[in-house]
Amino acid sequence: MKAALSTTPRGVKTLDELRSLLHTKIRKEAVGFSLLPSGIPKGAITSISGVGKTEFVLQLLSEQPDLKVAWIEDSFSIFPFGFVQRKIKLDRILFVDAGKDLFWATLEALRSQTFTVVVFYGETSDLSLLRRVQLETEKSNAMTLWLSPEPPALWPVSLQLQVQKRRNGLINSLEVQILKSKQ
Repeated sequence: MKAALSTTPRGVKTLDELRSLLHTKIRKEAVGFSLLPSGIPKGAITSISGVGKTEFVLQLLSEQPDLKVAWIEDSFSIFPFGFVQRKIKLDRILFVDAGKDLFWATLEALRSQTFTVVVFYGETSDLSLLRRVQLETEKSNAMTLWLSPEPPALWPVSLQLQVQKRRNGLINSLEVQILKSKQ
């Protein structure tokens, strides 16, 4: 006896069509950025390391003035006046000094679905915490930017960037290297 397949919301009518969907790579929506032609993916964790990581994020925020941001650190080190110098309005940024509750604060910011960008600065090797952040990032369709001193070798990261400052005469510029991309 043959089992009839009903039409699914995507209009799939046969088992072969369903199988082909399982092997289709879905490209995440990305936010445009001059330093990264492919953009920064939404609904994914992007790891940013290197000497120019904060400058990189500040340039992204200055190019995208409509993004609402949660900036979360385990030990507050960012100087908000640097945002103002780059013409980034502080009324769209929530600064959080989370201490030992870094991942709890990050998860709550993502769950609120208030922020387009969640930046967290801290280190971890706990895959279960990072997996929870990844799942909440996907649900909220936010850009989660993980700033870390060294590039982490953990699988939940979709895009891994290393940013370095370069001095060209009197002008400072940023050099971005893509270490890993699952976009």
